[in-house]
Amino acid sequence: MHLESVCPARLPSVLLWAAAERMLWSGGLVFPGAGNPSDQNRGRVTGCGRSTPLCPQSEVTKMPICEKAPPKMAAKSPGSEEEPGLPKLPVPPLQQTLATYLRCVQHLVPQEQFRRSQAIVKQFGAPGGLGETLQQKLLERQEKTANWVSEYWLNDMYLNNRLALPVNSSPAVIFARQHFQDTNDQLRFAANLISGVLSYKALLDSRSIPTDCAKGQLSGQPLCMKQYYGLFSSYRLPGHTQDTLVAQKSSVMPEPEHVIVACCNQFFVLDVVINFRRLSEGDLFTQLRKIVRMASNEDERLPPIGLLTSDGRSEWTEARTVLMKDSTNRDSLDMIERCLCLVCLDAPGGMELSDTNRALQLLHGGGCSKNGANRWYDKSLQFVVGRDGTCGVVCEHSPFDGIVLVQCTEHLLKHMVKTSKKMVRADSVSELPAPRRLRWKCSPEIQGLLASSAEKLQQIVKNLDFTVYKFDDYGKTFIKQQKCSPDAFIQVALQLAFYRLHGKLVPTYESASIRRFHEGRVDNIRSATPEALRFVKAITDHHTAAVPDSEKLLLLKDAIRAQTEYTVMAITGMAIDNHLLGLRELARETCEELPEMFTDETYLMSNRFVLSTSQVPTTMEMFCCYGPVVPNGYGACYNPQPESILFCISSFHNCKETSSTKFAKAVEESLLEMRRLCSLPLSATGKPPATKGKVSKIQRTSAGSITKPLSTTLNTPNPHGGRRSIKNEVTGKKHKQNKKWLMGAKAADKTDRPEEQLPSSVYCAVTPARVLAMPKNAQVIVRYGPYSSIGLSVEHRTYRLEGLLAVLAEDGHQVLLEKIEDWNVVELMVNGEVVFRCNIKDLEFGKPSHPRFASRGPFRS
Repeated sequence: MHLESVCPARLPSVLLWAAAERMLWSGGLVFPGAGNPSDQNRGRVTGCGRSTPLCPQSEVTKMPICEKAPPKMAAKSPGSEEEPGLPKLPVPPLQQTLATYLRCVQHLVPQEQFRRSQAIVKQFGAPGGLGETLQQKLLERQEKTANWVSEYWLNDMYLNNRLALPVNSSPAVIFARQHFQDTNDQLRFAANLISGVLSYKALLDSRSIPTDCAKGQLSGQPLCMKQYYGLFSSYRLPGHTQDTLVAQKSSVMPEPEHVIVACCNQFFVLDVVINFRRLSEGDLFTQLRKIVRMASNEDERLPPIGLLTSDGRSEWTEARTVLMKDSTNRDSLDMIERCLCLVCLDAPGGMELSDTNRALQLLHGGGCSKNGANRWYDKSLQFVVGRDGTCGVVCEHSPFDGIVLVQCTEHLLKHMVKTSKKMVRADSVSELPAPRRLRWKCSPEIQGLLASSAEKLQQIVKNLDFTVYKFDDYGKTFIKQQKCSPDAFIQVALQLAFYRLHGKLVPTYESASIRRFHEGRVDNIRSATPEALRFVKAITDHHTAAVPDSEKLLLLKDAIRAQTEYTVMAITGMAIDNHLLGLRELARETCEELPEMFTDETYLMSNRFVLSTSQVPTTMEMFCCYGPVVPNGYGACYNPQPESILFCISSFHNCKETSSTKFAKAVEESLLEMRRLCSLPLSATGKPPATKGKVSKIQRTSAGSITKPLSTTLNTPNPHGGRRSIKNEVTGKKHKQNKKWLMGAKAADKTDRPEEQLPSSVYCAVTPARVLAMPKNAQVIVRYGPYSSIGLSVEHRTYRLEGLLAVLAEDGHQVLLEKIEDWNVVELMVNGEVVFRCNIKDLEFGKPSHPRFASRGPFRS
């Protein structure tokens, strides 16, 4: 490969040195990426590790990472990229994944189609079959790589996708509306923003960013920080069949450090370090004013080359190949590809500045007639500062996840709030060199490609059906009061909304972070669960006998429980999508043709995510949005706040079946209905009123629903003597401790048929329209939260669980421990149902001395 193919011979020596270093390829490690899934980006991975031209003239079939050798460091700080303390991503058991896959799709396809798929899966997973062979290869890959799925995932999710980046792939974060009185206000804001970027970059370079810890489910665990180091050092290079994620792995960028400023569809190099000194905010303001004056000179304006980056990836590759034939163009491309970020000084959009319209300006710029050409979509971060106060950031999603973008953005906004109180004036530094305009040599062929790109961007603008909807009847505070996960609650509401409009559920994608593992990105939470289907049918089916509200509430809680459990499974590396992807890609590499498992219509359908969702919570006034990932789909990004929930709903106008406005309305109706169910009077929920004496028999309505649940007698021994009362919060009953040992008590109740006495050894729990009996030797999940006592907060401890664990193990049950975040709570879960719940402080410390507890038996967490 010739150096001339990267940069012209006339470049300064420092740029020649930088360009030469960019030609040094690493040994095939994949810089991971994240984003919205699409059935159109399912492509073959052919491996990596051999060098590939930086400016490809033919098909790109490998995915190398362009890295600069990092400087040697004496020691790694807690925020280091390498993070040796994080575990590797586990490979789930094959049979578990196959069984979960079938459960996820059974209710989404016709019965006959499912039977065919079931037989295909059974053959794939047969003992000694292809599935086991591929599983073993995946386990070997896990041993040899830092993260067994990252390369496959990055290719499949992003780099193989040939669609244009605007709307289809690149999300946007919209800041609070600014009120600029004049252009100087706009430029002061931009200077403040760039100053914040430089400060944040310095923190990254010094490894001073504190390690993130997980929030929500299984909170407190440290997270992989590698993605942060790609915020300002990544670039997505287009390829004919596969893009390349270029990453400079240096903590110090090659001199000169610079930002690219886009103004009036022109691109300018703004050096942020001059004579080894970082420019002050006043310096930056001075330079930005110079750029605005240069851009306003219409005689100097050049064609809007940025439009080419908004085209399909293969089309942009062809155009870039033509551009690279001229050394002036190569110089300009090199400066853009090596910059820290872009700052886009937008002209007024000419529309009402609603949340919806401001979001559209970020997603696609309003097309070529407005600010659509004032972008360079391959760069990871493009900060938009509009003259009309529309501000935000457009993200090329492959190097990092949404939460990393949000953390970075909130840091920048906090920096700006702190420094905005002081008046920024132009510094008197006449020695500052003027910013440089990037030059382009445009042949007639390039002019034709620009016209084509402009037309296709306009089609994207016209086709996007988008609305921002703020639900302000309640927020996550109310949801938490119901003892529910806000995310799970909202996901069930989205399922109900879709079913209201379309009368069915569809494969749904919700991103789940797996940054608990080394180089982890995301897996998929499949929110269209069988439990969700049962709930939405009960709410919307008016052709059969009305389902009582008490049973609807039980079904709602069951759907939320199922969603929460799948979330935990996903964030702990046990979900199915990454696993099936790894098996499929290994099959591509080792089999002459793809196994029927991965060509089956059910599998293909399961990967077309008609509903693509993501929770992107923020602590500052801003929100995230993106487009659908399939032509007949919806994008649904939501931001839960204490007293409201903000939804960004997207779809396409050319699909007659979808409507973003109607979907937003259905979401509102669903959330109001769910609140109504959660707010039912106690007597209407099926919970028994307080009674004296013996527990009563179960009573059923004509529809078969339980109106008075069975009270399960669960008692604990008190090693200190005396009797204590423990409340089972599932049934609402309080029980005195006596000689009946915990969980060994006889169920004294009878069913509504007196002749059928319940076995003395079973454990009972109420479920919709049935009593679930747990047999012996069952798998029992003991879920426990942190607890507070005598004014002290104690983290998750098992001291108070020892007696309970001993009894369960002695009875032959397999016991699994699971941490939850609800304070002072202990729950027993059997067959997916919570059978018992109490306050952890009601349990005694230690293992009782009764002979019954002589053998504790095995249990695992």
